[in-house]
Amino acid sequence: MPAQAPKPARAPEPTQEVEPAHEALLRLVRDTHRGKPATEPVLVICRWCGATEFTVGDTECFCIGCCLPLGVGNGEEHGFPGQYPWRLEAGDTPIPACAAQRCCCHDGHAEFELALATTPGPDHRPRTLTIALHCPQDHSLHLYLSNAHLTPR
Repeated sequence: MPAQAPKPARAPEPTQEVEPAHEALLRLVRDTHRGKPATEPVLVICRWCGATEFTVGDTECFCIGCCLPLGVGNGEEHGFPGQYPWRLEAGDTPIPACAAQRCCCHDGHAEFELALATTPGPDHRPRTLTIALHCPQDHSLHLYLSNAHLTPR
């Protein structure tokens, strides 16, 4: 029997009830893209192990369950299925102060749920990336990347 393909990041099914904290996280991403043609924000679920929490730092998000990177900095195929590889343009993008180390919320927690959306270019390749963080322990919301510029590789 062939190996099963990894699962992509996905949004809740329309019939699923979205928790208020998750709706607030998705709304933060939607509001950041207001007026721009963006993909619908999704709650990120690790496609390898199904974990829903990530550590964030060094312009990358790492799964708590399997420690694999999401692919924020380079848009690798294993992190963003169905997308084209990209390079995060740090020169054009305000990278958060916590990017040099592990990000923590105001209460010191370092594990986050993520929501993200991209803005496609004319060739349908991602041109910007927005990532919002939700701390499941204190329910704080943080905008990690806001319309960060991406260059196709």
